[in-house]
Amino acid sequence: MDIISLRQLKYFVGVANTGSFTATAERLNVSQPAIGIQIKQLEERLGLPLFERHSRGVELTHAGEVYLSYAETALNTLEAAEHALNEFREDQPARVRIGVTPTIERTLLPLLFFESQSPDVALRIQLSAGLSDKLFDEIQRGELDCAFCYDPPTDQGVILKPLYREDLYLVGPAAVVGQDTCPIEFSELANKRLVLSPHPNRLRTKIEGVAHDAGITITPEMEFSLAGLKHELLLHHQHCALSPYGLFLKDIQSGELVARHIVNPTVGRRMHFVISRKLPATVAHRLQQVVVKLIHKVLDEGTMNWTQIE
Repeated sequence: MDIISLRQLKYFVGVANTGSFTATAERLNVSQPAIGIQIKQLEERLGLPLFERHSRGVELTHAGEVYLSYAETALNTLEAAEHALNEFREDQPARVRIGVTPTIERTLLPLLFFESQSPDVALRIQLSAGLSDKLFDEIQRGELDCAFCYDPPTDQGVILKPLYREDLYLVGPAAVVGQDTCPIEFSELANKRLVLSPHPNRLRTKIEGVAHDAGITITPEMEFSLAGLKHELLLHHQHCALSPYGLFLKDIQSGELVARHIVNPTVGRRMHFVISRKLPATVAHRLQQVVVKLIHKVLDEGTMNWTQIE
């Protein structure tokens, strides 16, 4: 009897979560035919089809839905066992997979790498960048050990450490947002050439909810999530964005962009450090100490317009 391989389980869970052989191949950095072969062998081994193929991708059969819960449990158990062995590797830095948002990537990441390599911390960081929604999903799938996330949902599988609060600013060239750096009324955003992240996105939903309560409609001219492309449009193409102050800090300080605090109402978010409960407690404690230390340093400097959460 053929033995089901770890690779087959990983590929099966990946396709089940994405609904696509192509997307799974890109995520796992393997070829699409390799995914297909392993899934076919798994189905042959089980004697049942796990997916229904169609032009839009694939869907789990009923048998596939039942098998998915067991496959995910098996992979999670093996991952937890691997993490548990880190406790015995005292002579080697513990590997930690961390997710960072664009603002954290630009402001905190160099300090985080430096602090994590000190002898008393001894962590080897593997980085993933993205928006909060994506990073939180990756923690739930076991692809990250921890991440910086705005307003994450509560989940039994994670520990949430509140870090700071930040309000959104209207950021753009002076010709678009105005020369004055005084606060801007939320209602004035309806007439701006905005760039917003597309749905599904919790911040976009929050902005539209505030707009609905204020009786106005926010209609962006462009929709995408790439911070680099937003930066290009703001600097050179007369657009503006609803953004954390720190995301464009250098451009604001140089005078190339103007930032105006959005008021009446303000739109605030709370940054949390989200830690998977599968991460060994000693490693999680060391990492959390480093993160809190760095956040307090930035709060004391006052350059990011962050507010400490009491």
